[in-house]
Amino acid sequence: MNHRNLFIFNGIVCVFFGLGLMFAPVEILKIYAANLSEVPDFALVTAQGYGTLIFALAIALFSALKARESLGRRALLLIVCLGNGMLAILHAYATMKRVENSMGWTLVLLVGFLAVWGGMLLMREKPVNLQS
Repeated sequence: MNHRNLFIFNGIVCVFFGLGLMFAPVEILKIYAANLSEVPDFALVTAQGYGTLIFALAIALFSALKARESLGRRALLLIVCLGNGMLAILHAYATMKRVENSMGWTLVLLVGFLAVWGGMLLMREKPVNLQS
């Protein structure tokens, strides 16, 4: 379980959801929304914007596959750990409040797993020497 495998796995997830949210947000929301009729139009635009951001994260993760220990790699691990951890909390809350249907729990498990994996790798990283 190294950073390369995490970046590949998380990158594939980001490509899937990023492209899905950018080009077919209604189809993605049909899978997870408890009541699609309550989804306002601005939520679809927000979903498309979020899709572009996570697609950009996929590009960053794939670009860093061969990264050595550096501040950049630590920053990506931190984004993976904290971002996915906060997403796990958000999706758990939304599923409990019935904003998302029971498929929301699959997202909680997926992003929770990625957060823990990223956190484990982050704890194993050696401090980077800033002086050159």
